Amino acid sequence: MTKVGYVICFFIVLAILMACAKKIYGRKEAVTTTALGTIAIGATMVVLNIVMLLSENLKVGEICYTIYFALHNILCYHILLYSCIYTTGSSKHFMFRWYSRVIIYVDSISILLNPVLGHALTFTTKEVNGEIYLLNDRTWIFYLHVLLCYMILFFAFLRLFVTWMKAPYMYRMKYSGLGVTLFFSLIIETIFLWLDLPVDLTIISFSWAAFVLVYFAYYYIPQKLQNRIQTQVLSEMSDALVVFDIDDTCIYANARARELFIKDDISLAEFREKWGLNQIVQSELKIEDEGFCHIYEIGFKDLIDNQWRRNGCYYLFHDVTEERRLLEEQQYLATHDTLTDVFTRQHFMETAEQLMKSYPNEKFIIICSDIRNFKTINDVYGEEVGDKILITLANSLKHQYKEPSVYGRIAGDSFGCCMLEKDFDAEVYLAERKIVLHELKLRYPIIDHIGIYKVENMGISVANMCDRALLAVQSIREDYQQEIAYYDQALHEKQLAEQDILRDFQDAFREEQFIIHLQPQIDYKTGKVFGAEALARWKHPAKGMISPGLFIPLMEQSGMIVTLDQMIWEQACRLLHRWREEGHTDRRLSVNISTKDFFYDDVYKLLTVLIRKYDLPPACLKLEITESAFSLDMANQIAVIERLQEEGFTIEMDDFGSGYSSLNTLKSIPVDVLKLDMAFLQDDDKHQRSEKILQTIVMLAEQLDLPVIAEGVETKEQAEFLSNIGCDYHQGYLYSKPMSVEEFEQSPLCKEKWLKL
Repeated sequence: MTKVGYVICFFIVLAILMACAKKIYGRKEAVTTTALGTIAIGATMVVLNIVMLLSENLKVGEICYTIYFALHNILCYHILLYSCIYTTGSSKHFMFRWYSRVIIYVDSISILLNPVLGHALTFTTKEVNGEIYLLNDRTWIFYLHVLLCYMILFFAFLRLFVTWMKAPYMYRMKYSGLGVTLFFSLIIETIFLWLDLPVDLTIISFSWAAFVLVYFAYYYIPQKLQNRIQTQVLSEMSDALVVFDIDDTCIYANARARELFIKDDISLAEFREKWGLNQIVQSELKIEDEGFCHIYEIGFKDLIDNQWRRNGCYYLFHDVTEERRLLEEQQYLATHDTLTDVFTRQHFMETAEQLMKSYPNEKFIIICSDIRNFKTINDVYGEEVGDKILITLANSLKHQYKEPSVYGRIAGDSFGCCMLEKDFDAEVYLAERKIVLHELKLRYPIIDHIGIYKVENMGISVANMCDRALLAVQSIREDYQQEIAYYDQALHEKQLAEQDILRDFQDAFREEQFIIHLQPQIDYKTGKVFGAEALARWKHPAKGMISPGLFIPLMEQSGMIVTLDQMIWEQACRLLHRWREEGHTDRRLSVNISTKDFFYDDVYKLLTVLIRKYDLPPACLKLEITESAFSLDMANQIAVIERLQEEGFTIEMDDFGSGYSSLNTLKSIPVDVLKLDMAFLQDDDKHQRSEKILQTIVMLAEQLDLPVIAEGVETKEQAEFLSNIGCDYHQGYLYSKPMSVEEFEQSPLCKEKWLKL
């Protein structure tokens, strides 16, 4: 072959390299930059070969040849770099340490210095077929350079081989093409080196290698892998996929689809007919599979090309069985009580409203139940027994009420039911409940009070209906004999009155409508006053005086009693301050401290701030505390009482004898005065027994050095009886009803010098 032929071959090689570079230029793979660098070096070597062929100048040829061999190192290094990035995605490898690069750079510089030193190659010219070619004689330094190149290429091949061995079978083809190409390039390089031809034709094999690598690495192998992975994904996906071509022939069905739908070759029409399908995108299909019903959500789509011509279609069957199960489970948990398995309060309200709207011509009732002293049951028997009671009552609702009815747990121990009025039989209801509760075999009496509201119109919410039924329950909570109560007009009027009172509370506090009335405390023997109790009264600007029996319970329920108590304390201290300025230093007042005062505020701090603000001795403000105030957190409350006593306050135990008073109270709570409730004598059938108990209490208090004040004294007989048993300190309507401060100050009792208790 002549020089022109060689040049043409080299230009073809150069064109191939440029085409390869153009094909991969701009791609985002990490290995692309290295590939472009390798092609650029190869192209440079091709150009040097062309220059060597066309130039007949020995010096120019020698320089080109030297640069050409120096670039061998760089080319091999880039091939190694390319193989590492291609296999691992990183160039961080032991072969790229600084000393390996130093060896390559030293060898390249050594070759580049050859035109000056002549230590690696010597050049001569030779005429072949009338054309001058440049030949070279090689020394051991040149063969050392060749050995270095071979070592670099060997490491590249080794990197590929190791990765090929570790790779999954599907991915081995990714490294096979590059490894085989590199292997054959080494063989061709060796052959041309051994033949010692005047023209280095290994560059031609390089162009073939570059073309093969670009094609396999960037096109064929990625496409093959993509197709294989897609096929595997489609085969292993839990969704069933069925594809039909333009002739409505099934051309693909993945493994799940063949398992469920496609047993034989089938057309689109046959497929639709067999499974009752149409072209609605979102429909459902239920299939029995291994005794279990699966729900499939169906997606259908026609395949349309860019000219709106139909190419085929496919069905996608998505198994939503587990999703539906989880959704139903979540919906069930959101609407059902986890303990009793009946409706939650919110869902009961919503469902009851829907039920009543579904039967507009029927009369409904709302039934609400409430277990008496359920907290006590939990405390005595434990929460496990309490939960068992609730579950038992819930199960009785399920068995007792059938359609149309709705029931649910509307509070801790309260259940609600909405049912037709004509289906309710009170006797049957109570009998069923007694049987169920009796089966629990608890020694503690379980009383389940029932409140019933007759639905007359849908103008109020179901929640409000339940409130009215529970209000009926509240009306019989203290009655152990009555178990069912109906919400009636009297309760309705009471509720309206309470709502009216609640609306006025804020204005009453802001305008200081709450004032104190004083009820004197009398020494029976002398008839003189030794103190007075400050009681809260509400002087409404429009309604006049409102009974404490109306607003005190509402304040207790709402927590406003704390604000009221603090207002009364302030007014009592203000009055005591005025009296002391007027010279009445012997006067003392008692104020009440409610249970909630201990939990909402720092009672010690509030009272000590007040007596300092009004410059009062603590002894002139006596503190009345009911025994029930110590029922929840006795240890902390006793600590507060002891601090108040250390400050100089007198502590009175109020209402002793009412409720569940016990000797433990006298033993544990450090009080200074005992106040007896004369309501103890109201039971005429057991009057004598009550008198003996009162006498014993007075004697016991005397042994404990506790003065006793009897409150609620209304008759002369009561006063004489109390005096006879040793209780001479009285308070009650026999002596005086609570009166305003002005009336009290004008009364003869107040004007006399007060006794000291």
